[in-house]
Amino acid sequence: MLKTAAPRCRSLQINILNADMLRDAQNHPENYKHLLVRVTGYNAYFTSIGRELQDEIIARESHRM
Repeated sequence: MLKTAAPRCRSLQINILNADMLRDAQNHPENYKHLLVRVTGYNAYFTSIGRELQDEIIARESHRM
């Protein structure tokens, strides 16, 4: 997939995270200052967004296969 997409993209963002990591970031935000997540059309630092939105992102990640 990367070999196909990379030559056609001007930029490529690959996210490797899971719900457990996000929960840990909620409990220990000092360890995750640079954790970026995708939020409807923009990126945001996970620890800087509100708890309600954090919970929505965790729920979304929990349902991925």
